[in-house]
Amino acid sequence: MPQQTTLERDLQNVNVKDIDVWDEVNVRHTEVTVGLEELAASIKEIGLQQPPLVQKSNGRYKLISGQRRFLAIRDILHWSTMPVLVLKTPLDILNAKIASVSENIHKRDVPSSDLSTVCVYLKDKLGSEKAAAKALGISIRKFREHLQYEGVPQELKQMVEEGNLKRQDALRLSEIVTDTKTAVKYANEIAKLPKPKKERYFVVLSQNPKIPLSELPKQAEALKYKNKVIIHFTDKQALALSQASIKYDSEPEVISKNAVIEWLKKEGLVD
Repeated sequence: MPQQTTLERDLQNVNVKDIDVWDEVNVRHTEVTVGLEELAASIKEIGLQQPPLVQKSNGRYKLISGQRRFLAIRDILHWSTMPVLVLKTPLDILNAKIASVSENIHKRDVPSSDLSTVCVYLKDKLGSEKAAAKALGISIRKFREHLQYEGVPQELKQMVEEGNLKRQDALRLSEIVTDTKTAVKYANEIAKLPKPKKERYFVVLSQNPKIPLSELPKQAEALKYKNKVIIHFTDKQALALSQASIKYDSEPEVISKNAVIEWLKKEGLVD
């Protein structure tokens, strides 16, 4: 089982030649050297703000997290020694991988494909999404987002990694459009849109995933000025709305409208 306690560590200055990257546990395996020159320049200018995490093994140090910082120091700056955080108690592969992911999962510069791959691994090893999310200290919703990204077509992932498509848009497209070539065509069209217009495109696609690309802008524009909408609830949802109407002494239509307005505000679509 994964260790839930805070990892105790000591800050030490060690010989760079004594450090080995622990490939099995490091979360990042793609684009490892992208932007390494800029990272090295930053370390040179302001110093190493966050020392890498390592554990001692047979007289050497196995790098758990901080691979890019280590490579920048070893291969570009050519330091002879560097500060590292040395674990007082060594970890097995599973817990070391959790430690590596926990440090990187909130960083924007870590490729989404790497995070999704390791989330699949942790789910399989720990037996459930809930256990894996708990081990990483993130919500089950956020964990499922990373997990679902594993199923996104490689062509869309490539667009995300190149900065041409948002990760969330790639996820949504892959769920709506099953044909990869068609999804890529929609992605190229959607990627350049402002958020409100993009949302209208997704509404149209969710209703008609096979709509010709030439028809998509026209139908999306038709949604722009729709002041009245009809919402169909399941029996359970309708009952809940009825109970809310009684509880707050307000008409169901008013509650529904207010809920939609609050969601629009939360998403930043309206002021």
